[in-house]
Amino acid sequence: MAYEAWTYNTGILIDNTGGSYLTGYQHKIILTSDNFDFTLADPDGADIRFAYGETLLDYWIESYDSTAEYAVIWVALSIGAEEKIIQIYYGNVSAVDESDGDAVFEYFNALETSGDIADLSSSFGTSTWTVASDASAPNGLCTNISIGTANDAGKYKSLSLPSAYVVECMQKQTSDNGSWHGPLMQMEDADTWYRPGTDTNATSNGVQIRKDDGGSKTNYPSNVKSGCLIGLSTWYKLKAYFKAYSGLTGSTDFSTRAATLQGIAWNDADSEIVVAYSNGISRYNTSGVELEYTSSVPSGTSWGDIHIKDNKIYVVMFDDTTATYVYSFADDDLASGYTLEATLTGDMDSGADGITFDGTYWIIGETSTSSTNIHLYVYDTSWVLQATVIISRPGGENYGIQGLEYVDGLLHVANHYGRNQVFTWDNVTFDAILVDYWKTGQDDYSQAMAWDPTNSRWYVLDRANNKVLFRTLAEGSDNIVFAEFRTDDKSHAMAYHLPTTAFTQVYFGFGAYRSCYVAQLFVRQHVNIVPSITVNPQVVCSISLESGAYPASSTIEIAAYVSGATIYYTTDGTTPTTSSSVYSSAIPMFTGTLKAYAVASGYDDSNIVSANYAILSSDNNQPIVFIIM
Repeated sequence: MAYEAWTYNTGILIDNTGGSYLTGYQHKIILTSDNFDFTLADPDGADIRFAYGETLLDYWIESYDSTAEYAVIWVALSIGAEEKIIQIYYGNVSAVDESDGDAVFEYFNALETSGDIADLSSSFGTSTWTVASDASAPNGLCTNISIGTANDAGKYKSLSLPSAYVVECMQKQTSDNGSWHGPLMQMEDADTWYRPGTDTNATSNGVQIRKDDGGSKTNYPSNVKSGCLIGLSTWYKLKAYFKAYSGLTGSTDFSTRAATLQGIAWNDADSEIVVAYSNGISRYNTSGVELEYTSSVPSGTSWGDIHIKDNKIYVVMFDDTTATYVYSFADDDLASGYTLEATLTGDMDSGADGITFDGTYWIIGETSTSSTNIHLYVYDTSWVLQATVIISRPGGENYGIQGLEYVDGLLHVANHYGRNQVFTWDNVTFDAILVDYWKTGQDDYSQAMAWDPTNSRWYVLDRANNKVLFRTLAEGSDNIVFAEFRTDDKSHAMAYHLPTTAFTQVYFGFGAYRSCYVAQLFVRQHVNIVPSITVNPQVVCSISLESGAYPASSTIEIAAYVSGATIYYTTDGTTPTTSSSVYSSAIPMFTGTLKAYAVASGYDDSNIVSANYAILSSDNNQPIVFIIM
């Protein structure tokens, strides 16, 4: 690729240091006004290219809106447990669009022509699609693509997939005849669709969005709120995760007090397990020996989930409808009693019963019996509310969050019946994206869990039998499907449905009864630990020798870990600028202060690095000291 024809380039840092080796993985790049200048690129993004070194990368533009300054682009790149920096090039008026979904995804179909329909028929499963009219929609598709049910006479498409894939389909409605329909999905049984209020039924394993028209066709999921119903000229996305669910193995259980179990935490500093009951708190060693117990609890309330930080046991107060409080105990002295840490703001329906810390912010989980959408409340270390995040609980759950645990970028959310959700957690944008699901095996009120990094195991509360379970999280053998709806990639999940049994096939359909714009369907890889992506990252600059005294023959090198970076430096202690000396070769040892920083096109400038040096005397290896008058 001749980069000279492109005027601009920007770096994109992809960090997979905490993950496993990924082959041809589809990385999702989101461009906004904060990290990309849309005025410098083609209005449709036609001149955008991606490269790793000299290797051009395949990419597909899912959406590109230069007016709204928002774009979603998928880039295929293999990566190990490492960091890689790729480049996005733009600013070439002669460039033509090379966006190619076929080259990026495991399977891709824009569903723009009748030929695309034929391709679907031959690519997956044995079922066929039918289209009532190819010509009626603006881009060649799709009046009356429908699912094969008693009410809809069309056909469905069966996708038989291996484990660990995500299927996404998108659709935009263009006409209104009283009942708008979004994407449709069915698991295993194509004749029985999920309906509001019946999500615990084992045969109700489909999902769809429709307009609420006040009649019999109010068939959107019940936990899609009225403000999120389908509308005209809006892309709606249905995302289904098709993977083996995770399960727990191993056993070293111990019994607890015969009281209502509420929360659990691992104290890594003392190798202890701390358990919260509704009416007290206990400390245990890993053999199950109780080391200390206190029945201290505020009058008329009960304890909830707990978290240990900086030698304190933080406890959230459970089931208080007027206010939610956080208390603390010393982690080695329960007898000293509790201290009120904070009175929390936030509209919690029935108080809170989940608490964890992500390294920067506290996350509090709402307990609710009145809504299928529940909330995470994010607070800084001064307990000032920073954000409220909506998540949806699994189908069949009658309660909200019962425990939270943040581990290595993933937020584990415990539910009453042993059905725990796993979300990626971004503590900058406060996005919680559902990526996994695991069962504790305790169907009767498995309240909370705690992660022990020292022994790489989970501690899970078994409320029914008053026990603490020692378990290892492992990939299960059966496949499950769970789905979520989004209006676009800037919104939080509006709803998702989790089947009660394992499935091996998933069926997709698009907008029965009504015309729609081009529908799209693509299949991509699923991983639990998603590589993080930073557009326009900062240049890293370093000096080879740390401060000290060195022989006069020594030299000092300055490095910047970005190709094409320019390094500016000074040796008199002043702050370097772009008018300072440009580094080109090793600097002879001197006595004084070296300061340097690096700049590169498409990157934020590096921090200024510095070091103080003195020259050792050749006679006695003592530094020569210069006194400046």
